[in-house]
Amino acid sequence: MVSKFTILVLLFSTLFTQDNQDARILGLNGSYTTLASGYRAVGINPANLVVYPNKSWNIFNFSFGLNNNYFSIENYNALSGSHLDDSTHENYYPREKILDEFGGRGIRMWQSFNFLLPALNMSTDRMALTSRLTSNFDMGLSDGMIQFLFSGNPFGKDRYLDLEEVLLSNLEMGYSYGYTFHNYSAGFTVKYLLGLFYMGMEPLSSPTLTTDAYGFYGHPQYIIRQAMGGNGLGLDVGITSNEFDEGYRFGISIINLFGTIKWT
Repeated sequence: MVSKFTILVLLFSTLFTQDNQDARILGLNGSYTTLASGYRAVGINPANLVVYPNKSWNIFNFSFGLNNNYFSIENYNALSGSHLDDSTHENYYPREKILDEFGGRGIRMWQSFNFLLPALNMSTDRMALTSRLTSNFDMGLSDGMIQFLFSGNPFGKDRYLDLEEVLLSNLEMGYSYGYTFHNYSAGFTVKYLLGLFYMGMEPLSSPTLTTDAYGFYGHPQYIIRQAMGGNGLGLDVGITSNEFDEGYRFGISIINLFGTIKWT
C-alpha cells in the first residue's frame, strides 16, 4: 500500500482562474485587469499597484461563486413544458439537442470560495502583502454518463463512463511589488501555497460499458486520492500600459504561473 504520494496541481487550470473578488469585477464581468487597485490588484494584475499607488487595508472580505456549463434561465425556458419523445408534439424538444448543449463535456459544476484573512491584506504605494483562504471544486457527470441517462446503453457499442472530480482547499500568502517603466508598469506576486485538503477521483483505465446479445458487461475502475497538508509556490506577473490621450489603457496578466502544490 502506498502511504505517501505526490500530486501536482496546475493552478492555472479552471479551478484557479481570475476570481470575482468584489462587486465591481462582477459587474464588469471580469473586465478588471486595468482597474483593480490596492490589495485587490493581487490575483488580478500586480502591475496596478504602481499604477494606482494608494494605501488600502482589508478588514473583512469574502466571495463565493457557483457556476455550471448548462443550467441557465434560457435553457430552463426552452425545456419547460417540452416533450422529449413525441416528435409530432408542438413542444417537441429533441434529446440530441440537449446533448449537443453539453459540448461533449457532460454536466460540470464549479464552486469557488475566497476568504481574505482579516487585517492581513494590505497595500502601500507599490507593495502589497496578502493572505487568503480558498476552496474550490470541479464536479459533474461525463458526456458518456449523460448519454447513458438519456439514451440508455446502445446495442453493440461501448459507453464510456468517465468520472473526474476534484475538491481542493489551500491557504495563499503573497508578496507583491510593482515598478514603473517609460511607457508601462509591471508587477509580480510571489506566493507561498499551503495545501490544506485535496480529494480527487479519476478512472484507472478505460471505464466502458458494453451491451450485446448476452447482456451488458464492463470493468470500470476508479481511484480516489486524498491528502491533507502540502506546500508549494506560485507566481503572478502583469503589465499595464500608461493611459493614452484617448483615456484608455491596456493590461495583461498571468496568474499562478507554474504554480504547484506538493501534497503529502
